[in-house]
Amino acid sequence: MRRLSARRRSGHSGAHPTGSTAASPAIADTVVYVGASDGTVHALDAATGIKRWTYPTGSTSFPPATADGKVYLGARDGTPYALDAATDTGP
Repeated sequence: MRRLSARRRSGHSGAHPTGSTAASPAIADTVVYVGASDGTVHALDAATGIKRWTYPTGSTSFPPATADGKVYLGARDGTPYALDAATDTGP
């Protein structure tokens, strides 16, 4: 597994391995879910920063939300996504 790191810059959470973050992250249990500017959403272990999974959305623009074992987010083209929080299984 690849470990991801972030640097603090000007009050921003920092660098993302695939570009900048596209929206605020969501945290559920021990996982951070964040959309990236490259059109992907990532699940990261909150304690270690290790990437659990990545799912391509094309253009993530809305912050993810979590409920009932799902990660919900929207893309710029209006497509809604409901991903399995544990496995990234998409629509």
